[in-house]
Amino acid sequence: MRRIGIIGGGVLIAWGLLGVLDALGLIRVSVCGLLWACLIIAVGVWLVWGAFVKEPSAAEEEVAIPLEGATEARIRITHGAGRLQVGAGAGPGVLAEGRFTGGLEHTLKREGTLADLSMRVRGQGLMTTLLPWKWAKARGAEWVVELNEEIPLTLKIEGGASDNRLDLSGLQVRDLQVETGASVTKLTLPASAGQIRAEISCGAGGVEVRVPSGVAASIRTHSALAEVKVDRGRFPRVSSGVYESPEYETATNKVELRAEVNLGSLDVR
Repeated sequence: MRRIGIIGGGVLIAWGLLGVLDALGLIRVSVCGLLWACLIIAVGVWLVWGAFVKEPSAAEEEVAIPLEGATEARIRITHGAGRLQVGAGAGPGVLAEGRFTGGLEHTLKREGTLADLSMRVRGQGLMTTLLPWKWAKARGAEWVVELNEEIPLTLKIEGGASDNRLDLSGLQVRDLQVETGASVTKLTLPASAGQIRAEISCGAGGVEVRVPSGVAASIRTHSALAEVKVDRGRFPRVSSGVYESPEYETATNKVELRAEVNLGSLDVR
């Protein structure tokens, strides 16, 4: 990413300098005016500055969020960029816990017996987007998140340019949404959560989905320029972009999966 910033910034600076020469009449005059040229130079300098100027790496935090008697939970994880690992393993009476390099901001609300938890990287927001010297810090967010495996979960994961390792095999996730940008995502679906609905959306990158043995699946895929592979031994093709286990209708544990990858690859096994 640093190399991209340097190259991109250098190109913009060179382009802007040509525009300045155009505007001053030192080379053939074009429609590129001095104002636009200066603006382009400023953006280029901004990118190069952001590639070299870095804030110190954030320290790792250990956080445990109590269950407080909830019997079900809705969890939203907004990670942005870096590395994200999600799985089972929260201790007794704990809804979510883990190690959070880059910091954690969270809010927990109660709606009767439902716990509503939102988690995001500390400091990621508008200023992180606007100030390029903060990009390196945002990219360094490495989270290891362990969730409660005893209660039903509705889980939404939002990532950016991230490396995602999502092992949900031991969790009772009933409703899952995964939305990522330019990322690599390896997802293992729940093994014994009953009927599951899962939606995956990836702008660019690779997505690997593993359906545990004994779990039936109805799969619908959509891609623009992505390579799609589905294990047809387990999930025969029904129609274009649609695959389904022969035993899907009668299976106890099954997933209704919708997957969309615009650019990259999708592999479902």
